[in-house]
Amino acid sequence: MAVCANDGSVTIRDLADVGTIVKELRDAEEWIEVAEFSPDGNYLAVGSHDTNIYLYETGSFGLVGTCTKHNATITCIDWAQDSSYIRSVCNAYELLFFTMPDCAQDGSGASNTTGTVWASQHCKFGWCVDGIFPRGTDGTHINGVDANGDQSLIAAGDDYGLV
Repeated sequence: MAVCANDGSVTIRDLADVGTIVKELRDAEEWIEVAEFSPDGNYLAVGSHDTNIYLYETGSFGLVGTCTKHNATITCIDWAQDSSYIRSVCNAYELLFFTMPDCAQDGSGASNTTGTVWASQHCKFGWCVDGIFPRGTDGTHINGVDANGDQSLIAAGDDYGLV
């Protein structure tokens, strides 16, 4: 289990005894907003208020790389089902794509991943969630997004308390 904190730390804990810290990660300089394990279980992606996504391998939880192209706090991370891509959103309303595990930004990721099956749907921008914003609102009004397992239904939570 990964427990993220507002000081930028991430503690990896033993599921049998969550009080036991197996490893502490201290690469982020600011508060951790989001963390997602890859579908294959080999990686942990951690998004920080310092605008970076830190990628760790789950064997020893060593840092593999850092995705550095966002201009604001990372708010959402989705993994491709085959763990080959991450897509992420930040508070500057950027939807960026990174190849894994090299953490290289794919500037054409929106086009290059049109056939990609995503393991989750947490990003509030992209092809799958086109049209979720009510008229007259901006990118701040939708606070959370998720889809069911076969991605036939999408839920969105907004500033008005609606889902």
